[in-house]
Amino acid sequence: MSEPDNKYPSQKLLVVALIASAFAIIGTASILFYLGMFSQPTLEKVMAPSYRLVYVNHTGPYNEIKGVFKQVEAKLKEANVTPIAAAALFFDDPAQVAADKLRSKVGYIISDRDYPPSGLSEENLLSQQVIRATFNGSPMLGSFKAYPAMKQWSSENHYQLSLPSLEIYYTDGHVEYQLPISRTAQ
Repeated sequence: MSEPDNKYPSQKLLVVALIASAFAIIGTASILFYLGMFSQPTLEKVMAPSYRLVYVNHTGPYNEIKGVFKQVEAKLKEANVTPIAAAALFFDDPAQVAADKLRSKVGYIISDRDYPPSGLSEENLLSQQVIRATFNGSPMLGSFKAYPAMKQWSSENHYQLSLPSLEIYYTDGHVEYQLPISRTAQ
């Protein structure tokens, strides 16, 4: 009697590998869907309301502001202030300014009735006309989709974009990206 040929994996092993691959693909697609990989931002020209921002100044890469949010959140918690949403003002274009020189104000939008705790700066952002991109998903991924979409919109609709940009991070997972706009001569 001859021995079985062991050059090829058994059918059971192939089925298990196929099932594992399917789960990996489905899992990866689910994560990418959750992060917003397959979503596009919704754009609209609006008159943004005024906001009251309490913040800490930050200089450095924009993707390193997470710790600053925690610092501001801790001060608000100590003062018993419930914020409306996390927010950041970005003053520089990362394509034109070195990462270590990027300036931002990182903090939270609070109610007009709340008193900001000591150690935090406060700025009242006035109502203004903006292009607003709303995105559901990862704020980092959203920024790579929202800003180019706003730039294209402004070009197609004859508007000039200006800085600072305002990003508002809501607890339900959606993010607003706002850039002030003004009409250009056609």
